Amino acid sequence: MILMSGLSQNALAELSSDRNYDRIPHFCNMLRFAVLKKNNSMMAIGGPWDPVDGGDPSTDDSSLIRTALRYAKDVVDLDLKKCQHWNRFLEVIYLNSPLFFIVALNL
Repeated sequence: MILMSGLSQNALAELSSDRNYDRIPHFCNMLRFAVLKKNNSMMAIGGPWDPVDGGDPSTDDSSLIRTALRYAKDVVDLDLKKCQHWNRFLEVIYLNSPLFFIVALNL
């Protein structure tokens, strides 16, 4: 799970403006993400899906959300139960075991 703050009012205004720019505003510079830092690397908060989280994560996003909620609470003591906007944004097949990444928006 990666936490994303979403667009600020200024960034949204900049994106939707009819103003001519010397440079095109880069979308990646407007988003803010929260990840964990360990040694010299960054990592997402989370861990493997477990049957206690619900149905098959390849077809059931609610089980991924429950997994994200469980790991956020266990790893960083962060309660995300009030977060209402979740988007699946990446799926990786690793040694025949799928890994899913889900992002929490509008915290």
